[in-house]
Amino acid sequence: MSVTLVDPGFVLTGFQGRNLGADGAPLGTSPIKASESMTPEACAQRVVRAAALRKREDVIGALPRFAMLVKAFAPRLVDSLAARAMRRNR
Repeated sequence: MSVTLVDPGFVLTGFQGRNLGADGAPLGTSPIKASESMTPEACAQRVVRAAALRKREDVIGALPRFAMLVKAFAPRLVDSLAARAMRRNR
């Protein structure tokens, strides 16, 4: 038995359009650009591949990989950059 943790970043599931803002009201649109997301099919292929290779962890995409590296040394910096990106994309 093996366990694989996959961090795909953003996946275009349609769920993002149902996000709520800080006030609890629906945002109506996704704060994430479609060009920065992967399709569910591409994500599924990566998950199956990682499991077949018995990888312990698979972080998909350059930005998530970079964020994980920086977060190990400066977690508040990553949190503040993520919050700023969300505010900017509203």
